[in-house]
Amino acid sequence: KPSSLMDVGIARVRAVVSRAFPAAAEATAAEWWAHSRPHASGHQMHFDSDDEGAPVASTQSNANRRTIRHPICSAVVFVTGGVGGPTLVTDQRDDAKRLARNGWLVAPVAGRVAVFDGECLHGVMPGRGLVSKRVSRDGFEPRRVTLMIAFWRDVEIRGALVSEAGMTEDFFDGDSNDSNDSNDSNDSNPSGSFWSLCDA
Repeated sequence: KPSSLMDVGIARVRAVVSRAFPAAAEATAAEWWAHSRPHASGHQMHFDSDDEGAPVASTQSNANRRTIRHPICSAVVFVTGGVGGPTLVTDQRDDAKRLARNGWLVAPVAGRVAVFDGECLHGVMPGRGLVSKRVSRDGFEPRRVTLMIAFWRDVEIRGALVSEAGMTEDFFDGDSNDSNDSNDSNDSNPSGSFWSLCDA
C-alpha cells in the first residue's frame, strides 16, 4: 500500500509514462524533486544521472572512470501553467561526439506531463516578456512550479537517507491496473521518439 500521497502521485505518473516508455513499468525506484522558479529564470542544460557525489571522472585513471548511469526516463509534471519558459529536450546523449540535431520545446501548461528518454540532454528556457500578476491569487510573484520524477531500474544513493523528501524510494506493490502489461524491457520508446506528453 502507498505510504503517502506522493506514492500515489508517482504511481499515477508511472502509469502514464509507461505508455511511451514500457520499461518504466519495471522500474524499482523513483527519484523526485521539485522546482519553483520566477518567470524569467531557466535551468542549465544537463543530463539526469546518478553520479551526484561520485568522484570526478577527470581525477581518475581511465581504468577507474565511472560509467554515467541514467534513469529509464524522466517526467516533468507541470503544477502551474502560463509562467516561465518551456522545457527543452534534445536528442543529445552524454557520449555524443557532436551537438544535438533535434530539440523539442514543451510549454508549461498546468496538469501537463512530459516524459523523455533519461539519457537525453535537457533544460528549461527562461520565460519571455512579462507575466501577468493575475496568474497569482495570493499576491506573490507567479512562479513556474514543476515536479520531476526519474524512474530507475536501480540507483545508488549517496550521502543522504532514503526517507528524506526528494530522495529515491523503492516502489510499493500498487494496483496491478496501474502497471503496463507489456513485457517489453527495451530501454527505448517503441515509437522511436525521445519524448511524449499528456495533458490532463
